[in-house]
Amino acid sequence: VNYWDKVVSGYITHRELKTPLAYALLFDMGVNFGTGHGFVRKAEEELGVPSRSKPGENGITEEQLITKVAELRKASHYRQADRDNLPGLKVRGDFWVDRCTQNDWDFVGDANGFVNINGRRINVLNP
Repeated sequence: VNYWDKVVSGYITHRELKTPLAYALLFDMGVNFGTGHGFVRKAEEELGVPSRSKPGENGITEEQLITKVAELRKASHYRQADRDNLPGLKVRGDFWVDRCTQNDWDFVGDANGFVNINGRRINVLNP
């Protein structure tokens, strides 16, 4: 399965999403949940905008949409972590919400190119 092409055509192109963080989050979700996951449509529903509509034209920003998607994913991970005793899923959910709340839309980490993952500083610019 070509996840990248399916994510781009299914979620990114028609919404005209542009941020590297949106691409990375949606690709990761496509790999982990399948390319037909309902998180983006659920986020649009909760934000009160038409499904598959373009941020910037529908009354919300891309950042608002992607933040809501990350929050829904985090909630899903937390439920599964609690249900199946898989605490590592919480770290994964927290990671994407943290990127959004830290306004890391270019997906480059802090001023020095680092992100904190479960207490470990990882350089995303020079891995």
